[in-house]
Amino acid sequence: MNARAGWRKSDTFIARLKSVTPGYEGYLGNLGVLPGTHGEKSVKQVSTEWLTLSNYSVKVPQRFMLTAFELGYEDAVCYEIRTYSPERSDGSHNQLLDRSNDDYIGLYDNPCEGPIWTLFKGRDQLNVSGTGRYSGVKLYSNRNFPLRAAGGGEVDNVAFHYLSDKKGVELEFELEVEKLDVHSLLYPLPSHYDTSRSFIAQLHSKTPGEPGFIDQIEHYKLRGEPRFYRTDGWLTITDPQFWPQHMELQSFWFGYFSLPDGRSGYEIRSYDPSRRRSHNKVLTYNKGGYVSFNDPVAGTPREVWTLLHRDKVFSPVPGSFDDCRLLSPDGLIASPRWESWAGAMITQPSGAKACYIDFAGRQKLNLSINVHTVGVAGM
Repeated sequence: MNARAGWRKSDTFIARLKSVTPGYEGYLGNLGVLPGTHGEKSVKQVSTEWLTLSNYSVKVPQRFMLTAFELGYEDAVCYEIRTYSPERSDGSHNQLLDRSNDDYIGLYDNPCEGPIWTLFKGRDQLNVSGTGRYSGVKLYSNRNFPLRAAGGGEVDNVAFHYLSDKKGVELEFELEVEKLDVHSLLYPLPSHYDTSRSFIAQLHSKTPGEPGFIDQIEHYKLRGEPRFYRTDGWLTITDPQFWPQHMELQSFWFGYFSLPDGRSGYEIRSYDPSRRRSHNKVLTYNKGGYVSFNDPVAGTPREVWTLLHRDKVFSPVPGSFDDCRLLSPDGLIASPRWESWAGAMITQPSGAKACYIDFAGRQKLNLSINVHTVGVAGM
């Protein structure tokens, strides 16, 4: 097969690969077989060194990025294939599909260019012209062999197979193209910071029934009276009538980034150069949906949040803005959430309660943004 020529961004895409071969139905992914404590086995979507095919039911099947290259004749293209999951929600990310010494297809951590693959429909090379589903697709390696199911078995009524380009049952796929014309993982661009759209602000809740200051204040009860402290952790709403007057309200840095994968939005950090309050902690949310601030970790993918003002993208200028919404990196809308575990909620006679912020509630957080400074440097 001819060697690759130039990279073609317009033909690079993100997709899922679903086998429709009778007896071998399922998605390509990173299914792992886990041994139990008493000799039993179970299956789970985990980081693994092998590419697998399985009918294992997952909420989000593994995605792949197919980076397109010219083959140098008749406008034909070939692809380098990597797993794709920047938010790590569906398993492997940026692992290269390559062949092992015994002809099985593995997933490798390799930043360099990998082997090329081609897509065919019948005898013709597949033309991926847009998003959607493409049926009757076969995947050929750089040895001009089709991808095959080889070995495997069944665990907990879940069938799984390893992949090879030399042995086993030849597979036919339905290609589910999610996004076309994307920037390749193979040639990453740095994040672009936009000073003009970055700002410092304080936040308030104008949510009906849950008004208050947004900070990191939690409560406990001592001899029946409320006591307040700043956690440097969970993001909370405090009712104005219970706000401790000796505490200054927390400010936040909203840094606007355009990411290499095409996403853009705000990285949010606590801000107080005087260090009297929290400073330079990164806003994140955990698997339970709660929002908290944590120390930045080098090499961690940047999380960007979306701000809307009356359902339009927020444009920062100094001043106060009501009717705003905060959207998580995966598009969920923030909501207030009362909690009742010991120490988290203060009941009568004080009447003070701790309201956390998450992305699971039905009532949406109505946010008021008080912008102090626009055009700020990065942190």
